[in-house]
Amino acid sequence: MSKGGATVESKEGQTEIDAHFDRLLAPTRFGREYLTYVLWAVTPDGLAKNLGEILVGSSDKARLRVTTDLQAFGLIVTLVELYEARNAVQIAQSAEAERYAPETLAKAQDLLRRAQHAQDRKAGVTSVVTLARQAAQTAEDARILAIQRKQDSELARAKEQAARADALRARAETAAQTAQSQAAAERALLEQERAAKQKAEAQAAAAAAAAQQAPQTPAQTRTAPDRDEPQKKELRLLLLGQFNTVLSVRDTPRGLTLTVTESDFQGTRVSPAVYASLARVVSVLRAHPDLTVEVDGHERFSSERAQAVRDVW
Repeated sequence: MSKGGATVESKEGQTEIDAHFDRLLAPTRFGREYLTYVLWAVTPDGLAKNLGEILVGSSDKARLRVTTDLQAFGLIVTLVELYEARNAVQIAQSAEAERYAPETLAKAQDLLRRAQHAQDRKAGVTSVVTLARQAAQTAEDARILAIQRKQDSELARAKEQAARADALRARAETAAQTAQSQAAAERALLEQERAAKQKAEAQAAAAAAAAQQAPQTPAQTRTAPDRDEPQKKELRLLLLGQFNTVLSVRDTPRGLTLTVTESDFQGTRVSPAVYASLARVVSVLRAHPDLTVEVDGHERFSSERAQAVRDVW
């Protein structure tokens, strides 16, 4: 039975290994396809590194002195053959090396083909062993590289998905905050409008009560037809002076024309700031029930804005 041992010594960043073997049979004793022995260093995480070929001489003894940069490892001896190289390539392929480490796998496959060709043309054991050993080692490198790159790819994909989820959540939160702000602004505007309308109604009611207690104007007195025209002119001048203090007013052939400007609206709604002015106009008009009032719109949203003015009445 074969036996052996190794002296392992760490020196200045590298490890020296002195391995010796006794009663080591020629590898061909196990079959013609077995070409040589190989000493491997296997790390705790399963990484295998080819340390060198163990050559059996005329005696049954062999010795191998090598160095490695590994600090923690175990030692094993295997028989190297083309079958082992083929298996290593197949294992690398099963680890998706064709996708994640195509260059390294292609190199291992090329070395395997060269080893097979060397054996077919009987190029010598040393040449075949060297190529087969290189093919096995390169295939192992491809396998490890494929595993690492696959893990990196899956990690990157997971991070990307997490980033997309965070972005979607941030957009949803921003949209919700915007909607809340808009709702709050609309509520505040409605409250302003309600307060302005209540104030305008109170002012209109007070003005109407004051008008009822005041002496009748010439326009309220029923007079003969031949006296109506002077009274109308007098009322026209009176109203012109009253309206001119609150809104823009013009004396036209159609009558007195009051203008509510574009800036006095918020969309189709009357601005709360204009309610008080319109309320004073309403109180004056209510004091003269015989007057005819016409509300027209001449800007954008004309019909809606005209209705908003009427609603103040």
